[in-house]
Formats: sequence, C-alpha cells, structure tokens
Amino acid sequence: MAFPQFKKLPPEIQRKIWLEALPAPRIYEPNDNATWISNDHPTRFYREFLPPRVREACKDAYDACMSVGRFTFGYFDNSNIRGLWYNEMQDAVYYVTCDQWYGNRLMGLRKIYISVEVALFIFLDEGFTTKAFGACRHLVVALYLDKRHEIGENETDHFTTTVPVFRAMRDDDIMAKVSELADDLAETFPELLKKQFLTWADVKGMLLQTREKLILESSDKHWNAWMNKGPLLLEAVEVFRKPDVGMDPERLS
Repeated sequence: MAFPQFKKLPPEIQRKIWLEALPAPRIYEPNDNATWISNDHPTRFYREFLPPRVREACKDAYDACMSVGRFTFGYFDNSNIRGLWYNEMQDAVYYVTCDQWYGNRLMGLRKIYISVEVALFIFLDEGFTTKAFGACRHLVVALYLDKRHEIGENETDHFTTTVPVFRAMRDDDIMAKVSELADDLAETFPELLKKQFLTWADVKGMLLQTREKLILESSDKHWNAWMNKGPLLLEAVEVFRKPDVGMDPERLS
C-alpha cells in the first residue's frame, strides 16, 4: 500500500521506520556438514537468508540497511563476495561445539553465543585472546541439554530441522557438575572443588577472572593489538530446539 505522506516525515523518522522494517534478530549456526579446509570458500550455516527486501525500496532504505549491517561470510576468507547480509547490531553466531569454534573463526562479530563446553574448555584458556573475539561486546553462554545424549555431548545432526529458542538464566541456575571438571578446576579454581555443581554465577566469575588476568598480561603479548579490553556484556541462556517450519520469506536454506 502506498503511503504518499511518507516523504513529508522528518528524515530521522523515515530512517527509524526503515530500520524497524528490517528482519528480527537472526542466529547463524555454522554447518558441520559443509566445512571447507580452505578459507577461500564461504562459511555455510544451517539457516541462510536473503538480504532484507526493504533495502530495495529506495536509496534511503538501502543506506539505513547498510548502516547497521554488512555482507560477510563469503569467498576469500569470509569477504563480502557472495556473502550473506549480517546485521551487526542484533544478529549473532552460535558456536555449539569446540570444533565449530576452531573451524569457523569469524571476524567482526559483536554478539556471540557459545555453549557451556566452549566457555569452559576454550574461553577459560585462550578464547578471549583470539582475533575472532576481538570485536565482541556481548557474549552469551548457552546451556543445551539433549535428552538423547549424555550431558556435555552436543550433537548437531538435527540442527537442519530445528531452530534454537532461548530462555534467560539466573545466577543460581546450574550449568555443570563439578565432578566432570575436577581436573581442570584443580589448578585454576580449586575453591570450587568443594561444590557439587557450577552455577551461572560461578561460570561467569571464572570467565571474568580469566579475562581480567589476560588483560593485565596483554601489554607485551602479540594479541594485545586486537584483544577487547573494554566493556563486555555477559549473560547465560538455556537453549531449546523447536521444529523449523521454514516460514521466513527471506530464508535461503
């Protein structure tokens, strides 16, 4: 439906309308079944989307769209060539397994979801110092329990037919059993060994302490050039998987 009065609105109102017309936040999950050895190939995800259709409305709509997003994940080390449009303000990449993190280190991501396993085994080690984390300002630790497998065994075989749904977690929510991490905790966080479970408050404290220690040690390290030493929002969510009905009109795959 035409809106002849639209052009009479102040430019800042027009811009806000174009931005509000963009798709809702999207979660990009690296596809374990389409991983290339060479970085020249595009990164593939279980769900991929067309660029927002609203950007084709006019130049102002295009400019508004590109002011919050970019084309990335394409050929030649995730360049814009044949890439996907990614909203830097609200979209996120979700790493469920450690292999996904090591095999798909994507640059320039402001918001990243990682599983509890990735948090405990990578980010309590070198995760905060990697180039892939350099742009991140919002880290979400995601607890996913699959009743078909043991706790901590994250299988992605059904990710092609399901989408993640998130529920915010509280500080006292349980995230892991201490007995399964005793060897790792003994050296760095021995005070936690007396507990039966690790809560989100415990995991968050471990992550923050690790990050602070790395920041203090960063001055003479090679990763000092790209490490984010500024504010970082940390939160936790519980993950549920629901059937993917494929109703998004801009869905590619």
